[in-house]
Amino acid sequence: AEDLAKLAAACRVLIAAAGPYSRIGEDAVKACVQQGTHYVDVTGEVPWVKDMITKYHQAAQTKGVMVVHFLGQVCTIDEVCCYLLAKKLGPLKQFREYFCQFGGSSGGTQETSVASMEDMTQEVLSVMEDPFSLGGQRKGGVRDEDKNCTKAVQDPLYPSMWLQPAYSTTSGSRAIRRSCQLFEDFPSDGITY
Repeated sequence: AEDLAKLAAACRVLIAAAGPYSRIGEDAVKACVQQGTHYVDVTGEVPWVKDMITKYHQAAQTKGVMVVHFLGQVCTIDEVCCYLLAKKLGPLKQFREYFCQFGGSSGGTQETSVASMEDMTQEVLSVMEDPFSLGGQRKGGVRDEDKNCTKAVQDPLYPSMWLQPAYSTTSGSRAIRRSCQLFEDFPSDGITY
C-alpha cells in the first residue's frame, strides 16, 4: 500500500490493468483518492465497483479526482457509442447495441471469473441482478426494456433477430446507467443520456 501511495503521488493518472480487482484493486483506488491522482481501470466486476463507489466516490468528488471504472473493451464500446449518440441526437429514449462475437477470454478474465464464483454470496448476487445497482434509475420508473435480458427473445425492432445476454451485458449496462446519472448530477457539456 505504501508503494502504491508513492506511485500515485508521482503521476497524474494511474491506470490499473490487472485483476481480479475484487482481490487486489482497492489499494490502488484508495491511494489515488488520497494522493489526488486520477484513476482508470479495465474491470468488469460490478460488485467491486459498487463497493468502490460506496467507499471512495464522495472523497474523490471532494478532491476533484476522477475514478473511472470499466474502461476495458467490455464496456467502453457501449459507453462511447451511447455518449456520442446522445451528444449528436440529444436525449435518447433507449440505447440498443447489436454485435457479433467470437473468440476466447484472457487469463485475467478467467481468473476474475473464478474469483467471482468463489466470492459469490446472496448479497453479491443481488448487486449483479439489479440493473440499477450502480445508479441511474430514471425518474419515470423502470420500464420493461430497462430490465436485464435473461433469456433469448425476439427483437421487437428487427423480428428476424433474436437477443440474448452477452458476457458484457451486466457490466456494460450498469456502466452506461452510472454515467447517465453522473452526467445529470454533474453536467459539464450539456449532454443528457
